[in-house]
Amino acid sequence: MMGKLGGKATDTWACSNDNIMHDVFISYRQEQQQQQIVLTLSRALEQHYGVVSPIHTFVDVKCLRVGEDWSAGFMKGLANSRMVLLMCSEVALEKVLESDKKPDNMFLEWEMALSRATAKSPVVVPVFLGKLGEDKTITPFRNFSVERFPDTVPCHSKSLKNRTVREIMADVYRLQGIRASDIEYIER
Repeated sequence: MMGKLGGKATDTWACSNDNIMHDVFISYRQEQQQQQIVLTLSRALEQHYGVVSPIHTFVDVKCLRVGEDWSAGFMKGLANSRMVLLMCSEVALEKVLESDKKPDNMFLEWEMALSRATAKSPVVVPVFLGKLGEDKTITPFRNFSVERFPDTVPCHSKSLKNRTVREIMADVYRLQGIRASDIEYIER
C-alpha cells in the first residue's frame, strides 16, 4: 500500500484521514495557544501550498485514530513524514527541563525526529514561537541556554537513551530555524 504522495511508507499504517505518508509532521506542546497556531498552520499549508499537489500534515488531533494507542500513532506518523516542524515556545521548553524525570511525549518526538534526520529524512526545522500576551502583543522567543537542560538521558520508556536532554536540545538549537514572533496567522 502506497501513500497518496507516492513515497514509501514504513508499513500499511494510515492516519485517521487515510494518509500513509505525510509531508509535514507538526510537533508541539498540548496547550491552547500552540494548538491554535498549529491547526491554523496545518490548514494554511494544506490549502495554500497544496494547490498543485495535495500537502498532508500530521497533527495529532487531526490524525490519530480513536481507540488507537496514541503513542504508537504519533510514532508512525513521525516515521512516515518528510519534514518535521518542532514548535519551540518558552512554555514547551519549560517542560523539557524535567524530561529526565517526567516522560515527555513532545520531547520524544523531537528526539526521534533528530535521530532520523541524520539519514537526511526527514528534514527537521525548529519554529521558535514568540509569546502572545493578553494585550495581543507578541514577545519574541528568547533563547534558552542549553546549559539549563539536564545532562542526563530522557526518562520516557520509548526514548533511545543514547543522548542526554542537553545534547538533544543543543542539536535543536544548531538547526537553522524559523523565528515566528511576528506570524501573520495568529488571530489577534
